[in-house]
Amino acid sequence: MKRLILIEKTIPFTRVAVLTDYELTATYIDSNLNPDLQNKIIVGQVDKIVKNLNAAFVDYGEEKKGLLHLSQVPKAYQNKIHQGSRVPIQVVKQNEGEKGNKLTGKISLKGKYLVCLPFESGINVSKKIKSQSVRHLLKEVLSEFESHGYGFIVRTHAEHIDINAIREDAELLIKKTDHLMQIKDNLSKGTTLYEELPMYIQIVIETINYSEEAEVVCDDVDVARHLESVFQDYMNEEKIIKITMLDNEQDIFKIYDIQKEINNLQHRKIWLKNGGNIIIDYMEALTVIDVNSAKAILSSNHRKAVKELNHLAIKEAILQILRRNLSGIIIIDLIEMPSDEDKEEAYYYAKKIITESGDKRTRVFPITEVGLMQLSRSKKYTSIPAKIFTPCKICNSSTGDLSNEYQVYLIEKKIKFAAYHTSNQEVTIKSCEELFQYFKTYHLTQLLENKYGIKIHLTKMEKPQQENFLCVYYEE
Repeated sequence: MKRLILIEKTIPFTRVAVLTDYELTATYIDSNLNPDLQNKIIVGQVDKIVKNLNAAFVDYGEEKKGLLHLSQVPKAYQNKIHQGSRVPIQVVKQNEGEKGNKLTGKISLKGKYLVCLPFESGINVSKKIKSQSVRHLLKEVLSEFESHGYGFIVRTHAEHIDINAIREDAELLIKKTDHLMQIKDNLSKGTTLYEELPMYIQIVIETINYSEEAEVVCDDVDVARHLESVFQDYMNEEKIIKITMLDNEQDIFKIYDIQKEINNLQHRKIWLKNGGNIIIDYMEALTVIDVNSAKAILSSNHRKAVKELNHLAIKEAILQILRRNLSGIIIIDLIEMPSDEDKEEAYYYAKKIITESGDKRTRVFPITEVGLMQLSRSKKYTSIPAKIFTPCKICNSSTGDLSNEYQVYLIEKKIKFAAYHTSNQEVTIKSCEELFQYFKTYHLTQLLENKYGIKIHLTKMEKPQQENFLCVYYEE
């Protein structure tokens, strides 16, 4: 099995696609204009304590104040929490809409193989490491560092790592944590105390943990250099990691023939090979995937045809869950199967697909009497729909209009084509008022001109149109 990780760097986004044996199995988007807060430790200042909620609202430099439950305040700060006091925090959950982000004061620093807990003690080993001898050895080695007063969690992929590498990781984390603890109370609110590696590097690390062979392909020289500097420590005889840099003129997703699948990530309806389809709807509490026979021709053997349709739908639904990085509770409403045997077979088929994908975050449960397949998936990184859509202004559905960031991404694609594949020296962008102001706020015209060496004229649309932007140039 080979993992191929494609990394595309644009001005608004860094996009990552993971291919397993050349089939797209996962995608992620990291914002370059509005970076994810979940990989940072930040100085927060208590704005207000709400006793009824047993929580505090904390100002940490963002527009909306975050919610810090008092149970998430470490013992070292419990007697110091009052209006105006400062505490290091991490974002646990980035909320959409009117809600502020959920915070924790029980901060953690990730290493290659370990997680360091500055305000906790003890050594915990991942439950997925089953070998008792390995668990005992890891605890014994890390007990050497207990005098520093920090706790450790051993990550799953430490199971087969040399003990000296574990020691080195612990020493590096302790050094970083010591520095953080020295400066944490002397900095102003909103100051970043610690920041983890970029998301694309974390994803590559996670992917190569269970892959015997991995190749990383990127289209940005800075990304390639950062990867090479980080992965020198990961390259050894057991793991083959090849890093390839493509010419920026090329479209990395088109070269590997996954652009169609990438485009499908914004579609609600996905067609199946036999004419059936699945429809994906996002709600605040869960995601519902409805299976429809649609244009599928069900043969005279109705039971067999329904079973095959459901299996096709299950495979595509799980692929879409992984490709869109969906999380939380997910319900797949299958075509009704009266036979308990067929339901059980569909359940085990779903488990097989998830196992083969290498995904460790998804659990599937037996199908209910009314034909509902239930899955749960732990959240890690923001989902694709949350990145490319804004909530509908009328119904608050999570798939409203395309986000400003994603529209900038689409515009950059057109400018890139004009710069490298036509003789144009100038491009005119006609945009709606909201997108026009977004360009001004982030100085995007200048950034695009500098990157592609092409003159850009940004103008407002005189009248609202169906499309929010129009790129005008001569296409050869």
